[in-house]
Amino acid sequence: MRNYMNKFLCIWIVCIYTLSHLSVGVVATELLELPTIESGEIIVQPMETLNPSHPIEIVHTVATGEELVAWLSSHNEGKVQLTADVEIGDLEYNKYEGNLLEINTGEFFITITGEVALATSGGGITIVGNGGEQGVLRVAKGGVLYLSDFKEDGIIVDGGEGVDIYQEEGAAFAHQGNIFADVIHYAETPFIISWLESKDY
Repeated sequence: MRNYMNKFLCIWIVCIYTLSHLSVGVVATELLELPTIESGEIIVQPMETLNPSHPIEIVHTVATGEELVAWLSSHNEGKVQLTADVEIGDLEYNKYEGNLLEINTGEFFITITGEVALATSGGGITIVGNGGEQGVLRVAKGGVLYLSDFKEDGIIVDGGEGVDIYQEEGAAFAHQGNIFADVIHYAETPFIISWLESKDY
C-alpha cells in the first residue's frame, strides 16, 4: 500500500511541475508577441490571432489640429484616429507614394479655418467618420479646401449616413480629379472651382 501511495505522489508531482512550466511557456510566448508601441498609438488585432504570422495593425491617435498636421507631415500611408474635434489652419499635403492613408474621425469633425490643400498622385486618401449634420470635413467661413487627385487612386470622403463635406457661407471649396463624396452641403452662395484636364480634340 505504501509503495502504491509513493508512486501516486510521484506521478502527481511530475504532473504539477510539467503543467506549471507549460503555463509559463505559454505566457512567455504571448508576451514576446506583443510589439512595443509609442504614446498615441493603439493596436488593432483580432483576439483570436495571437501568433506572429498575423499582421498587427498600428493606428495612431491625435487630439488636435497640430497633432494631425504633424502626423501627416511624417506619413505617406497608415491610419490615424481622431479623439476630439480638430481645427486646421494652413496645410499643404501632397501624397506622392505609399499605400492607402486613412483618417478616421469617428464621432468627431475636422474644421478648416485656413487654406488646406490635400493632393495625391500615389496611393489613395480616405477620410471617414460619422458626419452627422456637421460634415466629416467642415470648411468654415474664410476657409479654403482644395482636393486634388492626379491619378486613379482618388480621395474619398465618407460621412456614413451623414454629411461628407460641409461648406459654410463665405467658404471656398475646389476639387480636381477623382474626388468621391456623395453628400456635400454647399453654401447658398457657393464658391466652387473645378479644373478640367486639357484634351486634344
